[in-house]
Amino acid sequence: MVEVYPYDEGFDTEPNSPTTCCPTTTLSSTGWSNDASGIDDCDWSARDVNTPSLNTGPTEDQSGSGKYLYMEASGCYSKTAYLISPKFDFTQQSEPFLQFYYH
Repeated sequence: MVEVYPYDEGFDTEPNSPTTCCPTTTLSSTGWSNDASGIDDCDWSARDVNTPSLNTGPTEDQSGSGKYLYMEASGCYSKTAYLISPKFDFTQQSEPFLQFYYH
């Protein structure tokens, strides 16, 4: 459970994923995981370079020096990937908020 704020997860410890459509990946970042219940049919993967498909996705994360999570879309039609976050305890926070960067 996350109780210390501000909290930041850059996924920089994740290995670079294979360049295939919907690889099976395991996230090692504390508390974050791909759904394992079987209700989705794709996984989120980490990269620190261009996405495998040309002219799609970023070339780096928002900081310019880390990794980002992505789901390959080219050639992977009608796929769903659920990303499970750790639990956040906001009970002691007066104005909690979540911020995500996306491309």
